[in-house]
Amino acid sequence: MGIGTDKKIDRFNLEKESELIASQLWTYSKELADAEKELEHLLNKHKVIVADVSYALYKAGKTADGVKVTKDVAVSRTDSATSVVDSLEEITDAKYEVRMAKAAVSAIEFKKSAINNLVKLQLTGYYNQPGHSGKIGDTQDAMHAHLNRED
Repeated sequence: MGIGTDKKIDRFNLEKESELIASQLWTYSKELADAEKELEHLLNKHKVIVADVSYALYKAGKTADGVKVTKDVAVSRTDSATSVVDSLEEITDAKYEVRMAKAAVSAIEFKKSAINNLVKLQLTGYYNQPGHSGKIGDTQDAMHAHLNRED
């Protein structure tokens, strides 16, 4: 499916929605964990790439343009090395994937809360009341009135 359709609620089929929510939360939580794992892997790989480039420069003694390699020169030249720049781009992409996965988990958690609220409304008979407008304020008032009524 996808988060675009999974975040929608069929309020006329809350039983089905309630059954699906756990598997949807699991799916998106797993995607988040996988994205975070990939990011960690890329961060570790980046450290190795930086160390390798820095060591290669330092070992060469001089840069291609004849500059003697000191620690500062090695650091500044390492930052502009193609493999380091490529690695940083991969990390940026992975961070984006983590942010999107977090947003998806958050959307499904919100959906769970919304389903719970819709079930409460249904149990209070809100949808059976004549003249209900469906407005949020009316919904809250109806729910409070039902919960605070004296039978």
